[in-house]
Amino acid sequence: MFLISSTDWPSLELARERADWLRENGLGDRVGLVLWHIPDGATAEESEDFTGVPVCALLDCDEHIQRFAQWIATEHRRLSAC
Repeated sequence: MFLISSTDWPSLELARERADWLRENGLGDRVGLVLWHIPDGATAEESEDFTGVPVCALLDCDEHIQRFAQWIATEHRRLSAC
């Protein structure tokens, strides 16, 4: 499962709140963070430290979003076939 956030601090605060809720409900070890990088936003390392969630992807252009979406779709199809 992924939490998706931009790298601005208000968005990361919301991601941290969601991550806390997931941990409280026993799902904290199943979550990764997908970040949309914005100018002057937090780094991936700062985002991980702040939210307590590992960064799985850092997106900063439309091409990255396309590739990430294709990867998700491919993995979904592969797992559905099992």
